[in-house]
Amino acid sequence: MISIIENMDKQCEHAIEIGYATELKVDPSKVKNILFSGVGGSAIVGDLVKDFMLDLSSTPVLTNRDYSLPKFVGPETLVFTISYSGNSEETLSVYNRAKSIGAQIVTLSSGGQLKKMSEEDGNTTCIIPTNLQPRAAIGYMFFPLLVLMERLGFLPYMHDQYTDAIATLRKLKNQLGFNIPYKQNPAKQVAFEIYGHVPMFLTSTKKLESVTLRWKQQINENSKALAYWNSFPELNLYEVTGLEMPDEFLKNIHVIHLLEGNESSHILEQISKIHELYDFSVNGVTKITAQGNTSLGKLISLLSFSDFASAYLAILYGFDPTEIKYIHYIKKQLIT
Repeated sequence: MISIIENMDKQCEHAIEIGYATELKVDPSKVKNILFSGVGGSAIVGDLVKDFMLDLSSTPVLTNRDYSLPKFVGPETLVFTISYSGNSEETLSVYNRAKSIGAQIVTLSSGGQLKKMSEEDGNTTCIIPTNLQPRAAIGYMFFPLLVLMERLGFLPYMHDQYTDAIATLRKLKNQLGFNIPYKQNPAKQVAFEIYGHVPMFLTSTKKLESVTLRWKQQINENSKALAYWNSFPELNLYEVTGLEMPDEFLKNIHVIHLLEGNESSHILEQISKIHELYDFSVNGVTKITAQGNTSLGKLISLLSFSDFASAYLAILYGFDPTEIKYIHYIKKQLIT
């Protein structure tokens, strides 16, 4: 897993090439709204694209984690069905429903039934490499979607963003990589801060909500540990009131606050006041500020940090970050 994380820059470069090489069979002039549908590691990429597009596109974008489709979906909807394996039953169900109502469809998978049906039906079929854990294929699933959005006109010219994202990943490899010692490695330091505690991930911007969710997911799957997350302004209403619980419970919580690095003075003031409350209650508060010179560079820097930190935390707990035996167990129980 760590070698995959360290080589994420190469994965993302290849993913961009795949996005540009994919044959488009979509008429963007007929698209009024966009839906990304998937589950698990194949779903978070839809969230990431949706949040990234917030300030860049006027087209409504929604994500879906279900067997069915929202009522608004119709012939004017562009539906992205995403399944790394190509065999997720929820995504196959959504594909068939989208087909039945005449929606335009794009599929993204490494093969399976989804690829087969998409090619037979003449839809845009984006094919990515196989033999990875879905969460380890984040670059292969995220970047082709961005490229397709750009090519269809739903995102502006993205070359500078891609260049910055790749450069940022290479820079982070030299800061967070396995051979970088603890004293110079912020990801290892964060893993030690979280170790033995329940991390609570916070963000102050809607653009980073999916990134914050990804941190939680990586702690769950890679580190085999519990975690939860929230964002401003909701946490001002809910997590704050939870600080009244007994100290012996609060001291088991470590807050990780993800920052974009360009927050307004008003938001920074809110953050300062919230941190004052947490400093007196929980085990500790750690700030992680995004790197990169563009929105995509900042986003990908925080994703990469979560990959490294969660893998190091798994090692501290004595786990293999690749293995997910409980997920396999649950899936087996559901089909027997």
